[in-house]
Amino acid sequence: MIEKLFKKDIHRNIEGVIKADNLTDEAIFQEVDEYVITNDLNKKLDEFFSEYTGSIGKNTQNVGVWISGHFGSGKSHLLKILSYILTNERKHSDLIGELFLTKIDADDFELKSNIEKALKSPSQTILFNIDQKSDIGSKNQDDAILGVFMKVFNEMRGYYPKFGYIAKFESDLDKRGKFDAFKAKFKELSGESWESGRETIFLESDNVAGALSSVDKISVESAADLIDKYEDNYSLSIEEFAKEVKAYVDSKEPNFRLVFFVDEVGQYIGDNAKLMLNLQTIIETLATVCGGQAWVVVTSQSAVDMLVNSTSAMENDFSKILGRFKVKLNLTSQNANEVIQKRLLEKTDEAKNDLSSIHSKVQNSL
Repeated sequence: MIEKLFKKDIHRNIEGVIKADNLTDEAIFQEVDEYVITNDLNKKLDEFFSEYTGSIGKNTQNVGVWISGHFGSGKSHLLKILSYILTNERKHSDLIGELFLTKIDADDFELKSNIEKALKSPSQTILFNIDQKSDIGSKNQDDAILGVFMKVFNEMRGYYPKFGYIAKFESDLDKRGKFDAFKAKFKELSGESWESGRETIFLESDNVAGALSSVDKISVESAADLIDKYEDNYSLSIEEFAKEVKAYVDSKEPNFRLVFFVDEVGQYIGDNAKLMLNLQTIIETLATVCGGQAWVVVTSQSAVDMLVNSTSAMENDFSKILGRFKVKLNLTSQNANEVIQKRLLEKTDEAKNDLSSIHSKVQNSL
């Protein structure tokens, strides 16, 4: 039968569009297991890991990576694969990074060495589609991108992503070593977990104040007043965000890195110069404050220089943006064609021999 000619099961499910939020163990393992490294991708990987690995343990300002390419070029797939590699979690009893390493040609010593070094360096990744994580209507705000970055960072740490002031309240409790005690007391008073209760925070105000009063040894009135101040005084700034990230990476092992993988940032920004400036300032401040321990990798259908030059105003105001993305990886449709051939049409060794024999006999007729 024809289906037996192919190396992979032709009945397996293959996602037509790569989605940043499809993070099941099965999906991750399949994506890495079947990932095809074309000659072009090999060069792109070499460029990325040369910069990423070469700066481990060093104070670098080059923490921005821009992956561009038209729809279907594989940019979102590459983004996800890089996030999997650097996290190197175990799926199906295999370490994802080690599984990927087997795909690199044995004689490509430099790339293999750089990936091996990256795998040995502790890191954590946050992968997200920026449009999906953005609140409705927030895109019109000048600091909309910062809001999404803070949201996913809070979510990763286990803090409430929907309201920044609640996440700040949780973070401060955590820093004082009282978050677990607070959650336990809240559940005692409310009858439900804090993670569930905070979803209806305004209905739980008495229980929140009671729990805080208990762990901080203050009156319920003072606790309620303190919580109100969190809501009234909360503000978000890029500098504050960078300091939070710095505190997080400092709490980890030496040379630890936190990497934000942001899908479709170019589409989100469009021709909004203020959003582009917001992104540039985030990367600039993370580089300065975190000294190379926080990276940002983004995808866009447009190359960063084309996006900047799309209007004269942006061309004049944002020449510095190009410098924030030292690594610029542009994928082409030719890469996608090669991937399709190798991923979907690759034959077994036996089938290759049989088809070659048949072809030699009938090639003139064909």
